[in-house]
Amino acid sequence: MAQNTALQKPSRVEQARGRLDAAVAKLEAALALRPAPVPSSEVNSALAEASAQIAELQTQLERMRVKNADLKRVNEQVAGRIDGVIAGLKSSLGE
Repeated sequence: MAQNTALQKPSRVEQARGRLDAAVAKLEAALALRPAPVPSSEVNSALAEASAQIAELQTQLERMRVKNADLKRVNEQVAGRIDGVIAGLKSSLGE
């Protein structure tokens, strides 16, 4: 009979305990792979730096938009003058 008890299946409790142990081992392995937390002072510093860079980029963008509008205006003026010169030349040549 002693051999019979050694060959018995694990009880439901033992099976559940085995599954729990395996799940805990997986969680511990996942925690070991997780990157270390970054101190909040570093995060705040990085956010402040990024905010400053964003503000500078917004300023540059606005300056470029103004410059682009000025260049478009000048381009339209030059195109109008060139069209006038071409029209004058055609008129002089009798075309």
